[in-house]
Amino acid sequence: MIFKVKPTLICLIAMFASQPLFAEIVYTCPEISTAKQVADCPADEEMKRMYELTCGLGEDKNPDPSVAGICSSYDAFLQKKQSALWESGDGQYMGYVSCNTPASKIKQGRLLTIGLSQRGVMDKIDCSYEGGVTLSLRTRKQCRIPGAKSNRKVLFLDCSAAGADCKAICE
Repeated sequence: MIFKVKPTLICLIAMFASQPLFAEIVYTCPEISTAKQVADCPADEEMKRMYELTCGLGEDKNPDPSVAGICSSYDAFLQKKQSALWESGDGQYMGYVSCNTPASKIKQGRLLTIGLSQRGVMDKIDCSYEGGVTLSLRTRKQCRIPGAKSNRKVLFLDCSAAGADCKAICE
């Protein structure tokens, strides 16, 4: 009986030793054509209230310098802030998309870049499409983008070239 246990035990050890300790997960950018809007665009009253809270009113118009550009006019504010939450077809990627762009145009966008940034223990994978649409996935796994270039704190890869292998590998 002891002889039968040893070969089985040795086979099990060899099988587990040949497997990576942590499996890699490969994330590819989703097809934008399958993305869907999951929240309504804000109503005009809500946008006016957001503008007042962000930019101030009349004499009190003294916004934080970080938002001064969007507070130059109500129209500029709407262009930047009137957006709704969208998600990929599988629900993994999410992003706020302008309510001024028709859904049909959003769904026709081509993938332009994949990017990777890190904040604390979170990695964020950004997939940017034509028309200024970006869908993002956040994970606690450590990720890398093969062949990516660094732009300060962000890694990015141009996906617009034919045959570009746009993916993030996370462990």
